[in-house]
Amino acid sequence: MKNKNLKKEIKALYSRNEVLANSKLIDNFSFQTPFMDKYDRYDIAKPYKFIDKHPLLKDVPTLCHVNYFLYHGIRYQDYLEVLENIFKSKAILAGKYVDNCYSYEDNCNEGEYISLLEINEYEYNDMYEVFIKPNITLVISPFCEAYNTIYVPYNEWEEIKQSDRKFKNRFSYAKNEYQVKDKISLEEVVSVGVPYNYLISQNKISFANQLLEDTIKLMNEYNLDLPIVDTSNKNRILYVPELVESRKLVP
Repeated sequence: MKNKNLKKEIKALYSRNEVLANSKLIDNFSFQTPFMDKYDRYDIAKPYKFIDKHPLLKDVPTLCHVNYFLYHGIRYQDYLEVLENIFKSKAILAGKYVDNCYSYEDNCNEGEYISLLEINEYEYNDMYEVFIKPNITLVISPFCEAYNTIYVPYNEWEEIKQSDRKFKNRFSYAKNEYQVKDKISLEEVVSVGVPYNYLISQNKISFANQLLEDTIKLMNEYNLDLPIVDTSNKNRILYVPELVESRKLVP
């Protein structure tokens, strides 16, 4: 059921104007050597530290600098179970290493990579609206090494996936996606994101409070001292474990 819902969301996103705008480009290329070759010319086949994208940055960014971090959304209602498994294993694992993981057949990370999203707070992003804004999120260090994917429309990505040709680059139907092979150490997680403002806007005040309290309780069980931010509201600080008074909701 979850995978069916994911397919519907993906198709809904990519049946919009963007696919129509690219239809002529798609029609003009057969998925043979000339078409495939153009994607192998990109020099991004190796992972690099995300912070290297910002060479003018002099200091280590704080969490309020939304654009300088990568984000991994935890979807569906079993978020606490997923979050606890990450805390237990001390790592975010790619889908193929996770028991009972939903099918990743139509996921651009193909179960071998972990999907991360770059956020530009000044630009609208469909992927942020679906994968980050309404969900529990793990905020990833800008020093994490990740592959910068090449964006292609969904139907073009399907053709590339079905091709027998092996590519040195990573492709994604999600804009601003980065991918990490196999796992991300918990040491590279700098914060947990709770969609507090989003839930309040949906009149789910009790659930928002309970979600925050449950997340704090779970972190305490595993002796984690990560801050909690509102990833639906520019990383507003909700909880800082070093401060006793911050164990309550920040007004």
